[in-house]
Amino acid sequence: MDACCELAIASLSSDGRGIAVRAPNEPVTFVAGALPGETVLARITADRKSFREARALEILKASPDAAAPCCPHAAECGGCPLMRMAYPVQLVWKRRILQDAFARIGHLEGVEAAPVVPSPLAEGFRNKMELAFGTDAEGRLRLGMRRRSGHDIVATPQCRLMDEGARALVQAVEAVCARERLGVYRQGAAEEAPARGGRRGRSDRRDAREQASGFLRFCQIRSGIVPDESCTGFAMPSQGQEAYWVILVTSRGSDAETAALRRIACELLEGFPALHAVVHEERKAADFLRQGDTRHFALCRQGEFPEAALMLAPLGERRYLVDCAGFFQVNTRAAEKLAGLAGQGLVPGNLLDLYCGAGAPGLSLVREGRVTGVEYAKASVASARLNAERMGIPAKYLAGDAARLLPRALREAKARQALCDPPRAGLTLPLASALLEADLDRLVYISCNPATLARDLQKLVEGFDIVRALPVDLFPHTPHIETVCLLRKKN
Repeated sequence: MDACCELAIASLSSDGRGIAVRAPNEPVTFVAGALPGETVLARITADRKSFREARALEILKASPDAAAPCCPHAAECGGCPLMRMAYPVQLVWKRRILQDAFARIGHLEGVEAAPVVPSPLAEGFRNKMELAFGTDAEGRLRLGMRRRSGHDIVATPQCRLMDEGARALVQAVEAVCARERLGVYRQGAAEEAPARGGRRGRSDRRDAREQASGFLRFCQIRSGIVPDESCTGFAMPSQGQEAYWVILVTSRGSDAETAALRRIACELLEGFPALHAVVHEERKAADFLRQGDTRHFALCRQGEFPEAALMLAPLGERRYLVDCAGFFQVNTRAAEKLAGLAGQGLVPGNLLDLYCGAGAPGLSLVREGRVTGVEYAKASVASARLNAERMGIPAKYLAGDAARLLPRALREAKARQALCDPPRAGLTLPLASALLEADLDRLVYISCNPATLARDLQKLVEGFDIVRALPVDLFPHTPHIETVCLLRKKN
């Protein structure tokens, strides 16, 4: 579809696309690369029954809130759709997106989100970058981000979300992988073009696996602090120092490809004194997820051993021991503000910590009490137990589904307050119902998705009052927003 038209942009969608002014009887049009207040020449890329999708080709009239992008890749990279918008205005729109979700999805009358707490840094703030391998038009290997409105890869060697050390590592990884002539993973057509209705059947997934080919999939650059002997069992020369970890995620490779990746790891470690370890993980599924299923090696200068993948992630005055491929907030300084706001909703005493991850921020927030945590990932539970022991905080952690384990956790926690930090999918209905039935006075809900937060609050207000909704910006230049909601049991 190649129809072009002139569109005036009136608003902003929750995924960062402009929303065009609608003529009578015309569907809503979402325009990638356009900001509110602009008039653009756009190409219609999809015309569906209830909406259209378009891509801005030319800015005919600029937005009064436009700003010069701080990154040279902003025009092509799909990672930062709001980078052309002045940062204070980004915060205004993020609040509007959150408020719109409360009204449209949650039907929450009278719930007003506070002004967004800005990120202390708008550049170089990420302690983790997830990049994808691809090829350019000439077939050369590239490591970068997905192109705006597409699946192909744009090389982003000067990405301003990373610091200088991480940018240098990205360029080195791309160069050595290209030199070794390692193939880039490509997914099957069945995976990239799902069945009608957006659902993939078993035959679609099987076809995608059969059609997928290639080796290199993703590269993660992570920064943290090298653990000391109390964490790993042996002393390392760089312990206590800030360092980087590189995680390479591939499909199943040949012996030659795996050997090449080991050579690459050794070369990177030799060339970058600030690089602590290189980790190789394999992912079997034909999908876009960046996590590996199987770990092949964790290599540092002292040799190959599992503990090389461990790092300390700072949050406030504490340092949390985590696996370099595990979850932790990507914006350290903004995450400290988020944790501080969450702590405002808690009182001294025992704490039930749902979706506790490696123990943060629950261990940082509990006062004069013990923590009982629930987390699905067994590796994160193991880290949480170690962190509680290191910090001298009485705690017990359970591994499994939060809804199934909630009755047991409540009995063991003897807590009247809970902290809940679910993934983007939000709470399951059974867990939301169980929280309503639990004998809790206070609930602090940390959300990274306004839509699922609004949906869950619509259920939780049956038994709780929403005291405050406090948004914090952990992701400058994107429409994403974290929100801390403080809830108290209805009288």
